[in-house]
Amino acid sequence: MTDRFYPGKQWFDTDGRLIQAHGGGVMYCNGVYYWYGEHRGYVDPPSPGERQRCPCVGIGCYSSTDLYNWKFEGLVLSRSNDPAHDLFYRNILERPKCIQNKKTGKFVLWMHIDSPSYGYARAGYAIGDTPVGP
Repeated sequence: MTDRFYPGKQWFDTDGRLIQAHGGGVMYCNGVYYWYGEHRGYVDPPSPGERQRCPCVGIGCYSSTDLYNWKFEGLVLSRSNDPAHDLFYRNILERPKCIQNKKTGKFVLWMHIDSPSYGYARAGYAIGDTPVGP
């Protein structure tokens, strides 16, 4: 556990892994902060032997009660291997933000979705029953 962070230094989650929450946003709900962001890494495409750096393998979620110590809750939204799908692993998926719909109680995750050349600039959303998805 830590009670501070250091600007310019790497920040690790409670399991000792580097926090992956690029372009993210924080939501506060029932005493817990939830941090949603682009979870970057490697993804195995459908073609055998082809391994490619992906800008984002999905939208990750971290939780914290003190804004210093963050627990990785997992991916709340994963990428697709279907080239026709907006969440296809080669497309851009970035800047996720989450809010809770007060009327329905559902959690709405908003994001920017685009082609690799930034050719269609779409707003995407996903709806979940809990802040940690799916």
